[in-house]
Amino acid sequence: MPTALLAQPRLIEPWQALTSITAEWNNDGTQDRAVLIQNPDDISADLALYLGNSDTLAMDEVAYLPEIFWSGAMWGQQPELNLLENESLQLHSMNIAIGRNRWHEILTIAYRDEHFVVAGYTYDSYDTLDLDAGGSCDVNYLTGRAEVAPAKGQHRTISLVAGAVALGDWSHALIPDNCKPE
Repeated sequence: MPTALLAQPRLIEPWQALTSITAEWNNDGTQDRAVLIQNPDDISADLALYLGNSDTLAMDEVAYLPEIFWSGAMWGQQPELNLLENESLQLHSMNIAIGRNRWHEILTIAYRDEHFVVAGYTYDSYDTLDLDAGGSCDVNYLTGRAEVAPAKGQHRTISLVAGAVALGDWSHALIPDNCKPE
């Protein structure tokens, strides 16, 4: 999915906003915000990140990532944002609503060294009819380790090159091959 940073400010219609989180990521005393936006194509969500500006008392858009994750039209298919205790942001996409193959996909975004970075990626899937099918993968880009369980009972750790991924460089191509969604 294509990504772009420092895009021109945009107007978000109220009906487009799926969810938002207000936090303080850059420790400058102003509120910052993440907004998950329903993409007009109706099958994906965009992510906009804003940092508060103490000079103008406004929020400046610092990142806009179109089509960052899939978005369905019903409950159990709509992506959401969550704020972790350490102030990291989690973008959660899922299909837990229809079909026998259900899944969760989570992107963990952190603010480090004055930039937003992808710190982690998690994917898990299960089959509602075959309880032995499915699998999971949890990638920590900061440590360079991934825990992979491609099927029930199978578990292993794989090593990757350690280092956060700049949010503007994120794409599904950076997911290790044995962790990619089916």
